[in-house]
Amino acid sequence: MNLDSVAPSLKPVPEQSFWDEPPTSPELEAEMEAYALTTPDTSNQNLEEYARAMELNRQMAAEYALPGQEHWCLPDEVRNGRKLHSAEFITMLRNRCHLGAWTIDSDTPGFVGLWLQKDPAGDEVPRFLGRIQIGWMPEYQLAAFDRRGLLAGWRGIGWRTLLLEMIIRKYITEEQMNTVFGRPQGPASVRTKEILYGLRNRL
Repeated sequence: MNLDSVAPSLKPVPEQSFWDEPPTSPELEAEMEAYALTTPDTSNQNLEEYARAMELNRQMAAEYALPGQEHWCLPDEVRNGRKLHSAEFITMLRNRCHLGAWTIDSDTPGFVGLWLQKDPAGDEVPRFLGRIQIGWMPEYQLAAFDRRGLLAGWRGIGWRTLLLEMIIRKYITEEQMNTVFGRPQGPASVRTKEILYGLRNRL
């Protein structure tokens, strides 16, 4: 299991081009649907075709939704959890988890690459773990969704996600995470606890 199994790779949200369909919100789509249903010169056949197309669109979007996506739809104030500054996060990895930890510039604005070494005094080559957000980091991933409600990328990388990847790669243990960073708590921690349970029981 790697970081991609915990959450899809960080990618920027695609920009809107001139030829793209104009973005809409659920509220605007509801208004458009209500208008179509109340316009006098709209035939019943057109309304039925429109309704079928809307239902098909909803079904297709639901099929492409990722498992557990409902957890990423929680409000930001819930998923932010206990924010942690990236500088403090690196210091805790070095001083309390006794890892070699370095950051290197990334091609993604606002992020740097995190490199780790299990034994800072040893000859092991540092390895790339993932991107880390510069400044204040949310505890859990902050997702970006397109107008159909499908995952389009990440607005913030949670420090819990990075810790999960460290546990998977055996840089730290679950016990170390709980001791140094505290246990995952709150409604946004459900997915994290499921992954930890699976790792504990080799599911």
